[in-house]
Amino acid sequence: KYSQCSFLIGFVKLHPFAMRPILLNGHFRPLTVIKYNQDGDLLFSASKDVSAAVWLSDSGERLGTYDGHTGAIFDLDVSADSSLVATCSGDGTAIIYNCQTGENLAHITLPGPGHTVCFSEGHKMLFTLAKSFARPGVWQLSLFEIPESVRNLQPLEDIGSLTPVQVVDVPEAVSGVWMPLNRGIMIGTNTGELQLFRFIDGRVVDDNASVNIIHAHENKINRIEFNKEKTLFITASKDNTAKLFDSRDLVCRKRFVTPAPINHAAISPLFDHVMTGGGQDAKDVTTTSTRQGNFVVRFFHTIYAEEFGRVKGHFGPVNTVAFHPSGRGFASGGEDGYIRIHTFDAGYFKISADADRDIDKAVNMLS
Repeated sequence: KYSQCSFLIGFVKLHPFAMRPILLNGHFRPLTVIKYNQDGDLLFSASKDVSAAVWLSDSGERLGTYDGHTGAIFDLDVSADSSLVATCSGDGTAIIYNCQTGENLAHITLPGPGHTVCFSEGHKMLFTLAKSFARPGVWQLSLFEIPESVRNLQPLEDIGSLTPVQVVDVPEAVSGVWMPLNRGIMIGTNTGELQLFRFIDGRVVDDNASVNIIHAHENKINRIEFNKEKTLFITASKDNTAKLFDSRDLVCRKRFVTPAPINHAAISPLFDHVMTGGGQDAKDVTTTSTRQGNFVVRFFHTIYAEEFGRVKGHFGPVNTVAFHPSGRGFASGGEDGYIRIHTFDAGYFKISADADRDIDKAVNMLS
């Protein structure tokens, strides 16, 4: 089955063409996150069923699953060298796996349902964001040091013995990332704020005076994603917008608007493009047609902030998107339980080349 794809330049709509995706049907519940490893040969996925999976990104062959959870898996991360995989779940646990064998290396007990897990650069530490069972209304950022034995792919003798070195109370938040060079941890709150916690001497500085708070959105921030160089990051929000920020001064540089909530956004490693995925809330899907629900992946030009392309195919909200590290394709995961792997056709690269020439011409005229 082909995905209908149409590209636009300015206000001129080009003839639509078809890209044939690889459809992966390894999950029986909605996707929550998909992520390529740094080399781009592996694609990892997690959903609201109890297992995460790993696939060959070029063929879509499933290599295996990561088992051990008893609840929905809300987030997943893979180390830069593709040796470790971490997941967190609504069952109140996080697990670190051997990426190659799927062996459980460390089992972490969280204060409640886990919504974010993220390795630091160098994967010597990780943090989680979880809702506290014992303290209603309180969310906690837990910081863990990964033992050298686990980094060397040796399981802990006492599974469950990995305890946090620091726990910080934070506002309700389901998204978070390490800042470049592990200089801090940024979280996106459910009220639309970005909060930056400095990281000094292996600990989070959590006094109010040291927390940098930015009012970024009018509603919940669903995801935060960096570009390849970590000089920019993009936020995806329930307020129908995605925003591009400078990592150095945290200033918003661009704003991208869609007709529906945005669940995930990503920055192309190859061109000045941004990709968003979203759609009407899942609870309203049964009363909405595919067209009205805006269940599409949208492409924007980073500089012009104009939408120039759409890819259809999912039969529900698009929950997660990811560019291939080469920039020559992308993957999306939806509420329908399917993963769709796309490789861009020649038309995409032609549009990108034409846009770059237009920008160069404008710059030369101004200079």
